Amino acid sequence: MTLPVCAPGEAHAFTLNARDGYPLGAVLYQPATALRGRIVMAGATGVPQRFYRRFAEFAGQHGYAVLTLDYRGIGQSRPADLKQLDMHYADWGRLDLAAAVAA
Repeated sequence: MTLPVCAPGEAHAFTLNARDGYPLGAVLYQPATALRGRIVMAGATGVPQRFYRRFAEFAGQHGYAVLTLDYRGIGQSRPADLKQLDMHYADWGRLDLAAAVAA
């Protein structure tokens, strides 16, 4: 998976696909200054990625690229009908977070 390109200091929403093909809502925050490092924001159980927006923006202002994501069933990764979602909580780490780290 190639991450999207966006201007320094900008955020770009995109779809990140888990290994099993499940589409995950993600946002890449580009650093406003020279790149010092990369952060994958592994959110708390059931917490949408928008909760971490201020942290991601702050880290971006200090040279860090930050990738946030919504685990399957949460926020931008929630299907229209949750009754149709066949998942286990271990999928969040085994498939969803693994896709973010790989990206």
